[in-house]
Amino acid sequence: MSQPIIGIVSVTDPRPTALAREREEYYEAQHNALKARLEAEGMKVIDPGAEMRPGWTDIFGMRTLGEIRHCASRLKAEGAEALFVGVWHWTEPGLTTPLVLETGVPTCLFIERNTGWAGYCEVALRHERIRGDYDEAVAWARGASAYSRLRKQQVMLWGASYSLTMEHLRDDPPHLKCLVIGDILEEGQYYLIKRAERMLAQSDPRIDRFVAWLKDNGCRIAFDDPAGERVMLTPDILRRQAALYLAARQRLAELPDYDIIGVSIKCQNELSEDWGCTGCFLPAFLPFPEDSEGPQRVISTTCEGDLKTLLTACLFNAVRPGVPSLFGDFKHAGDEYFLISNCGAASIYYAGNSTDPARVLPNVRIEGQCHCASGGAVGWDGVPGAYTVGRLVRIKGDYFMQLGVADAREVTDEVKANAIFGNMWPHHALSMETPSDRLVKVLGGNHFAGTVGDVTAEVAFACRQAGIPVVRLDNPAEVDAFYERIALM
Repeated sequence: MSQPIIGIVSVTDPRPTALAREREEYYEAQHNALKARLEAEGMKVIDPGAEMRPGWTDIFGMRTLGEIRHCASRLKAEGAEALFVGVWHWTEPGLTTPLVLETGVPTCLFIERNTGWAGYCEVALRHERIRGDYDEAVAWARGASAYSRLRKQQVMLWGASYSLTMEHLRDDPPHLKCLVIGDILEEGQYYLIKRAERMLAQSDPRIDRFVAWLKDNGCRIAFDDPAGERVMLTPDILRRQAALYLAARQRLAELPDYDIIGVSIKCQNELSEDWGCTGCFLPAFLPFPEDSEGPQRVISTTCEGDLKTLLTACLFNAVRPGVPSLFGDFKHAGDEYFLISNCGAASIYYAGNSTDPARVLPNVRIEGQCHCASGGAVGWDGVPGAYTVGRLVRIKGDYFMQLGVADAREVTDEVKANAIFGNMWPHHALSMETPSDRLVKVLGGNHFAGTVGDVTAEVAFACRQAGIPVVRLDNPAEVDAFYERIALM
């Protein structure tokens, strides 16, 4: 995913008798300081006003409707995803409003904490107002641009939703399309099965190259004894899982007219029982930027047709384009920590918090599943540190973003000993300030999405644009208030 594309336009007083060179020099200095900070954060900045004012003598800011329309046209042509309007001193709202409406992207009105000038917050459409806080401005830019990007992109549900009569995975796709995503596509898992079986029947060399890529990079693969009581993973089953993953990449390549950024695989029961093999390689390797065929696009991936967590994962990936999103079950809630552990796989990025396969694959183990007809789970132990976790939830037709920062501890042998069921799965051991017994009262489903570090500000700004309230799971008082609120809905 590309860097955020951010527009910046400064407006000034249009009255000819109100001109002051000191004011315009102040405008230029503040405008350039904000622009420099955004660029230093890796953002592409579109600055149409600077092109119109090279070597200016009297006026720096935009001051006519014609100039405003030119700026809006340039911002749209360059694909601006969010816009800062520098309102460094009083100006007529009749300049700012047309810019916001014609540009049609999330807008932030930025002023400085300078008592020497009458910084005035104009009116705008679902805008944000930030006063002199450059850290907040950077977070807003990332969140707003992520929202704009998602509104033009698509996700795919393979096998549709939902799995195993899990009612909480049912959803309202038309409503979500109005809020946060461009389109939600659906097609049967047969699209993947057909391609995978063709590869297997033709002994497609891509399958063996993928298996060799795993081994060459140090992945540990534990095959079951063919004469054993329970045979879940054999070389043939491993090749079958690899073929299904490669079929997913192939199917996405067959849809060039779409900008698909995330998928969910239903898996159960059509794949895991009827086809006879789980789809665990999809959530393991689709959200990773490299495989045996070279660099790949990161595709956020969830299981069981979970659309709400998929969109959460896509949002996390959009605010942190270089970091694949984590996905997993809320598996265990203890007094000291809770476990995030998906039933078979999650992005191998989190086996070492790296996009380098040579660094993460030595920490990955593929071994037989504990359930389903056959298949290998892609397991690893999470890296300690701070993580943002969350998921969209729907309650009586209303959507909420449950969000918080959690601390991950080392996944010790003692931690894994408590995971009797699914101890071959990937695991993160996380804790929040909110006690687990209060946390479980408000969780809206069995899955979480996550990412490294704290991106709660960026996600909250994106949700504000979408009109989705945020509930902080790491705030006990907010969790309790939400619990009382939903009881009255």
